[in-house]
Amino acid sequence: MQVQTRHFYLIFILLAALFSPLSAQEQAQEKAQTQEEPQQQRFDAAGVPEDWEIEVYEARHQSIEDLMSVLHAILSRPYRFSISETYNTLTLTAPEDIHDRVRALIERFDKPAKNVQLQFYLLRAERAPNGAPQDLPADLSPILADLSDVTQFQSFHLISAPSARTRSGGAVSLQGGTGSGHHVRLDSVTLESDGEVHLNNLQVEVQEDETPPNLPRGRRIAMARLNLSVELKDGETVVLGSSQLSREKGTALIVIVRASIIE
Repeated sequence: MQVQTRHFYLIFILLAALFSPLSAQEQAQEKAQTQEEPQQQRFDAAGVPEDWEIEVYEARHQSIEDLMSVLHAILSRPYRFSISETYNTLTLTAPEDIHDRVRALIERFDKPAKNVQLQFYLLRAERAPNGAPQDLPADLSPILADLSDVTQFQSFHLISAPSARTRSGGAVSLQGGTGSGHHVRLDSVTLESDGEVHLNNLQVEVQEDETPPNLPRGRRIAMARLNLSVELKDGETVVLGSSQLSREKGTALIVIVRASIIE
């Protein structure tokens, strides 16, 4: 009887161990094992994720291709697109966050291009006073007075005053005269959002015929060049520098430029 009782208790203990509650660690392990597999991303027949959205965007003022070049530079996630040059539109297939960035990009940059008016003054500067010039604009007088105070030049005469109007991103080429003439070249004008105007790779060349009337042969041409990039604020007038025009006469080329933004 005692033997049977002992066997009964042994069976009871084994059953209790089998059906006792699992420990916290065991429960976590069981939950991890039974947890469902994450959902796999689905693709359509063209290999595009099914959760991507398709939108068509239109640029009214700027080139949609230029806007996309900006987008390429700031995005790292994959997306698909096509551009219509005829309608200046972008068809974009992408995740929702990419569409949000494209909308913000177009809202920020798709604005009418502003024009920039550039006025150049090409001056011949001389060391010796040579009378009060009658051909210079009155608003240059304070600037030239300051130049006389800080440089060796005491008189200034206008060679030419070419001007141009261009849009942001546009190039400029101005030419005048033949034997005595000028050439102003500008690779591009960049208009920043804060209203600053950048003149990129500005080149100014001036030629003057120095041949005296009694020497018909052997023409002598005085030449001066300036090559630089300039930053100006709207309405600002800047003296760009000087370049020797004639060593014998002690003259130099001085270039002054004014930039004005036109709405």
